Amino acid sequence: MRTLSIPINAKQETRLDVFLLADSKEMADQSPRPLILVLPGGGYDFTSDREAEPIAMQFLAAGYHAAVLRYAVAAFKDFETALADGEFAFSQIHEHAAEWSVDVNRIGLIGFSAGGHLAVAMTVLTKARPAALLLGYPVTLPSFAAFMDITAPNLIQAVKPGLPPTFIFTTYEDNLVPVENTLIFAKALEEAEVPLELHLFQKGQHGLALGTQITANGQAKAIEPAFAQWVNLAKDWLVHRFAEIGQTPITPKLTPEETPVRDLMADSTLRAAILHAAPELSDEHAYKIVRNMPIKEIILRRPDLAKDPSMAKFLTQEA
Repeated sequence: MRTLSIPINAKQETRLDVFLLADSKEMADQSPRPLILVLPGGGYDFTSDREAEPIAMQFLAAGYHAAVLRYAVAAFKDFETALADGEFAFSQIHEHAAEWSVDVNRIGLIGFSAGGHLAVAMTVLTKARPAALLLGYPVTLPSFAAFMDITAPNLIQAVKPGLPPTFIFTTYEDNLVPVENTLIFAKALEEAEVPLELHLFQKGQHGLALGTQITANGQAKAIEPAFAQWVNLAKDWLVHRFAEIGQTPITPKLTPEETPVRDLMADSTLRAAILHAAPELSDEHAYKIVRNMPIKEIILRRPDLAKDPSMAKFLTQEA
């Protein structure tokens, strides 16, 4: 394994630590490798060692390269500076991809607590586009910006379609970052139809990191076996996520009556016809139940819809 430390700002003690697995003829199919960029938490006051190298080592053991960003904190605490550090880290990974044998299409970003806040910000506010976003008990709500003494945009409002699939893990008992940070953010992702996997464990205080003896610092309450399962769950999720990249989706040819409701709702005339026949679908929750159904399922329940001139014209067109 090769390790590198790339300075960002000597005065601020910011840097990017990179951990690269060696290429081998015996594992030639593993090169280039995915890379996981780790953003430790610490409330923008420090970057936690417990959420840095110990996390990187878990992904190295799974066959990924890893990197840890020590972004601007403490006396140099500034959201825009930290965000610029994140952009720099991402650009360095891309710039050195060939040299480091990194698959730039399979870069994952994982952030914990305030590092989760920065990871979300990088994803929604910059050109950095990780293939996968992983968040451990993340800060996402704007109310926390004042608490952390930073000025930052509302990240919930910045969520939009097209963001990378996201994996979140947290605890109900988090005593510092309430679970609503995860639930409200998850709701925003759902509204934007961003693929999401969410693990909400009941037990555990804030800042568990791995949830094992490795990161417990001698504190029994920092060991939570159930929470510790997030590592294997995340690894399994990444395997499937990274396997999806580069595959050409198979799009079946649909007849007009097999067209999903959501596609028809994009046409103002057809939308008006659907809502006239089924006004209950103006309710967002009712609409979500049927949005992926073929229009024929709605017509079975609301036969008059097929008599609407615009819908009749659509249904009789050639597939």
